[in-house]
Amino acid sequence: MSVPETGTLTTAVLGLPPAATSHVEVVAWYPGRSSRSSGDRTVTTPAMDSRVPASLPVVENDGSATGLVLLSMNGGEDLGSVATIVDRAGNVVWYRRCGGGAYTFDFLTNGHIVLYQFDAQSFDEVTLDGTLVRKWNDPRSITGADGHDFKMLPSGNGLLFGAETHTVDSRPFFAEGVANAMRWDDTVSEVTPSGEVVWRWSSWMHVAEDEITEDPREPLTPKDYEVVHTNAMEPLRDGTMLLSFRNLSTVVKIDRNTGEILWRLGGKKSDFRFVGDPLDHFFRQHDARWIGPGRILLFDNGNLHDPPESRAVEYRIDDEAKTATMVWQHRRIPPVFSKISGSAERLPDGHTLISWGPRGIVSEVNAASKTVWEVHPPEFGVYRARFASSPYP
Repeated sequence: MSVPETGTLTTAVLGLPPAATSHVEVVAWYPGRSSRSSGDRTVTTPAMDSRVPASLPVVENDGSATGLVLLSMNGGEDLGSVATIVDRAGNVVWYRRCGGGAYTFDFLTNGHIVLYQFDAQSFDEVTLDGTLVRKWNDPRSITGADGHDFKMLPSGNGLLFGAETHTVDSRPFFAEGVANAMRWDDTVSEVTPSGEVVWRWSSWMHVAEDEITEDPREPLTPKDYEVVHTNAMEPLRDGTMLLSFRNLSTVVKIDRNTGEILWRLGGKKSDFRFVGDPLDHFFRQHDARWIGPGRILLFDNGNLHDPPESRAVEYRIDDEAKTATMVWQHRRIPPVFSKISGSAERLPDGHTLISWGPRGIVSEVNAASKTVWEVHPPEFGVYRARFASSPYP
């Protein structure tokens, strides 16, 4: 970090035991100059919230997994929602409780953490010492900010999801449709730190109900229904963006300038033919990410596989041949099915960090699909897991 030569430096210290007094020394090194020490300082930490475990059971660790992991944990009404950072021994080195159900907690490019507050329908951007920097939401959305994803752009603006409604005739699409149904559409908005919406995209007029891949476990109500259920966004450098539409089992690429859908991967109107995938394709996915030229990684919830099965899977996209070739997957033995949530993140060393959603399992696997680290948060599901190379991402 940048260290001032004069004045006061405040730094977060992670990993100290709760309800204890510890001795800490901070040493600053200046290029070409001698170091300066704070001397011996005492730090007294408060007791942990009794609903947050001080450590999580690690059931696999071969020593090749490094760094810290941020977990978006949800324990239901009794335990609530909490963001935790754990080390590879499973120790909780940082945590913060959030209001309501759990959605996205994530590291931002500026070193802060964004936490979704379900009750307030907004994101809190906080520093590691817990200082609230700002709140993010979409003032034009009827639901404030939707908690499934948040991205910070190089400009300092934020990208977040919202919603809008339209009155439609749902009878052409549903056996029990009605003339005046409430259709919910998802929006993506670019918002400045002061709250101004400078760009907005809506699924309305771009997607029709005949694309929905309905899961009997999550039946839609023809009188009041959501079409796409967007749960991940990935802005790309060429002015396009990936969006993951769970209800359609589709990942789309849109042009940010025109709003046009450039292609669909998966679903009933896929522009691509799947190659080399033993499960044919994915269903009702989460966390679709562009991880390199022509490569997409996602968590396949697999609701409509027969039998249902979840996995992490990577495809190589060929725009000209219109093929999506499976190049890697990780499936548990015996298989695991997570109806909702989950994540997959490719790490710098080629490993993949996977959250198995409400099953309460977080795994790191290597390129050969061997599990090298695994933790089981007791009584908590994990919406998403994210990697940090150090306490200061």
